[in-house]
Amino acid sequence: MNLLKQKSAIFALAEASREYMHSDPIFQLKGPVDASQNQSIKKCPSCRYQFASRKEMHYCSFCGLSNDEKCMKRTRFYPKSKKDRESGLHVLRGPICKLCTHKFFVYEKVLKVENTITSTHVSIAQMKRDMVSTADSGKVEVDQEQENEHYNAIKI
Repeated sequence: MNLLKQKSAIFALAEASREYMHSDPIFQLKGPVDASQNQSIKKCPSCRYQFASRKEMHYCSFCGLSNDEKCMKRTRFYPKSKKDRESGLHVLRGPICKLCTHKFFVYEKVLKVENTITSTHVSIAQMKRDMVSTADSGKVEVDQEQENEHYNAIKI
């Protein structure tokens, strides 16, 4: 699992490496972030486009960074926003940049693998418990002599 996290920790976007952190605050947002502190950015962090004017800047609601229009084509729900009672869907959505989209892609893949590993581990543990309880109840008889012969045959 750690190897997967390490391999997915860095991904390439616009010929530059970007770091992925499992604890990135974008995965805990309830609403848009304040983008006012990122007014001095002169290039799009996703594609490295040089902004000619402030009109070309579009702010990502997740990271707050300025992006050009082509890097802000998508929207996404905020992970910790309130959900609609009837539909069960998140109420708030915001524009998201390519960089944050890639972070969510990696985050969701890592979570899926973690869940698979956890469920497999639980299944194996349950199988072991079932085997022990079956053996304890006397339903399984192990012929020690046959087991020793098999072990010796493998050993040779």
